[in-house]
Amino acid sequence: MTRMTASRRRIRPSSSSSASSQPQPQPQPQSSFPSSSSSTSTSTYDKYFKPSLSSTASFIERRTIQISTCLLVFTVLSTLVMVFCFMPEGTDGIGIGIGNSVGVGVGAGVGKSIHVKNEKKRHLDRDLDDIAVGIDLRVGHGNNNSHNNKNNNDEQQEGEKGDGAGTGPEGNEERNGNSNGNGNGIDDGSNNDEEATKQELYDFVQSIRKPFFESHPSLLGTNTGTGKGKGNVQEEENENELEHDHENSNDNVLPYDIYNCPEHPPPNYPYEYSLLSIINNWNPNNTSFPTLDNRPKIYASICRFDFKKGIADVQKALNYREAELPFILRDDPTVLEVVKRWNTPGYLSNLLNENGNGNKNGNSASASASAYKTEYSESNHLMFFRTSKNSKSNLREELKDWTPPMSEVYLTYDEWVEKASQPLEDMAPDKPHYYFRVNAKQPHHRHNHNNNHRRDRDRDRDRDNGADNESNEEPLHFMFNELPFFQAKHNFYIVDEMRTRGINCRFGMNGNIAEAHFDGSRNFIALFGGERRYILSHPKQCPNLGLYPSYHPSGRHSALDWSDPIPALGEYPNFKKATANEVVLQAGDVLYLPTYWFHFIISLDLNWQCNARSGISDEYQHHIRKCGF
Repeated sequence: MTRMTASRRRIRPSSSSSASSQPQPQPQPQSSFPSSSSSTSTSTYDKYFKPSLSSTASFIERRTIQISTCLLVFTVLSTLVMVFCFMPEGTDGIGIGIGNSVGVGVGAGVGKSIHVKNEKKRHLDRDLDDIAVGIDLRVGHGNNNSHNNKNNNDEQQEGEKGDGAGTGPEGNEERNGNSNGNGNGIDDGSNNDEEATKQELYDFVQSIRKPFFESHPSLLGTNTGTGKGKGNVQEEENENELEHDHENSNDNVLPYDIYNCPEHPPPNYPYEYSLLSIINNWNPNNTSFPTLDNRPKIYASICRFDFKKGIADVQKALNYREAELPFILRDDPTVLEVVKRWNTPGYLSNLLNENGNGNKNGNSASASASAYKTEYSESNHLMFFRTSKNSKSNLREELKDWTPPMSEVYLTYDEWVEKASQPLEDMAPDKPHYYFRVNAKQPHHRHNHNNNHRRDRDRDRDRDNGADNESNEEPLHFMFNELPFFQAKHNFYIVDEMRTRGINCRFGMNGNIAEAHFDGSRNFIALFGGERRYILSHPKQCPNLGLYPSYHPSGRHSALDWSDPIPALGEYPNFKKATANEVVLQAGDVLYLPTYWFHFIISLDLNWQCNARSGISDEYQHHIRKCGF
């Protein structure tokens, strides 16, 4: 025992020898927690506790203070976590302060608010857990105002005072520990401005939307007041021929409210109805009506979630996305900012003309540098196709008489707008139609998940050689800056950032029809102006939709003319069994389509749509394989 004591005394230097033999310590960054280092001259521990400890303080006393401090910190943080869990959004912060008998005071605060994009910093983290949490921890004394920079929201945490007072273990010396800590869930004085900006966006988009009550009366338990399209589908034929096996056919009343859907998808979501009934109710060729009251109500069963309702509604949307089921999210402020810009006269014209490289890979010598590839059809039907260099040499014998259903031309945006603004009689179904395209290809290094290892290896090699890595990277297409939420970064709209497909924009004129088809990846579709009608079908409807085979140039597309399907029912009898539902997208709506879901698109007026794909889910792959894909 004596030997141990002597040893301890030998390793403890005197005050004078320590001061003379050690260099002057440099200032160290402050920490919220005591350091475990044994060097009392340079630790944060000394900074907070040295005023209350003599140079002869025992090892036990030091450990007592450290343990006591840790217990205080744990108590405060545990309390704040519990408070935060039950704190409603937008609640001002709550501060807690505790002091102990050895002169340690711990204060902390927490606040909660829904994040809003900072206009100046243009930070666009779209994750749905964007709830700001500010915690300010202080040991000792002083006044501390902390800034929580999560998502660049500059939230100021200002707090109430936590006092610790007690009697010291030796000499009855009173010690005080003071701390400020309170989290305010507000944006450093700018919250009111941001709320006003959001409200301005909401008011603007509402002013350009057409009033439209979606749900067909039969879905609400009444069959009065339905509007009928003037299509070629004869109602008598439907009544005699239509037999479908959907489980909901005996009860059309929708069991859920599409504007207030449950937190998780209900059974059999989304409900589907006879496709022939949907077409007969509103023929796809009919896009213009004397008044909106004459426009048919639709078979809408897709849930609509609204960003204005707060994080709870957005969380619902996330639940449906994770379940790989379709839904609509409306009025995300970052989307509405694009809506406002694009609906400003002259904005799109300037954007596309200044950045125009649509003819970069074109073969039209007469097309200008600001001309973009545009699909052209002699009718309102635009059927996608793909062949090797548009050559028939690769087609099967039975397809030798096949002709491309449309062609490509190059138009500037202004030229397209002129064609899309013609009188309605000049945009009738049998008149020429144009589908304006802007494609933003994802740079190779940003999306090719198969070459990640090679990319990282090359980057490390170039760094070792002193090369500028960024100089070898492809620049982003201007549309990625215009629509930053579609960049290859994980957010609500990009599910798999390693498997993105870029941005595809399609601007439609009145009456444009994109034939029914499925895509081999998940898809977020945003509408920034105008209206589009989507008829959607579950992948299990694959055998009923009359698809072209996989080897056909228009494979994965329906071979029937959905505006006049009756003549083809003899060749495709299962079409009578097909089921679907429908939605009308307006400016500020974003539609989620899971992998392999069928969609048939009708432009109801001049509109601007862009979509981004990211990754593949395999929940529905077995349905598509049954059809040979």
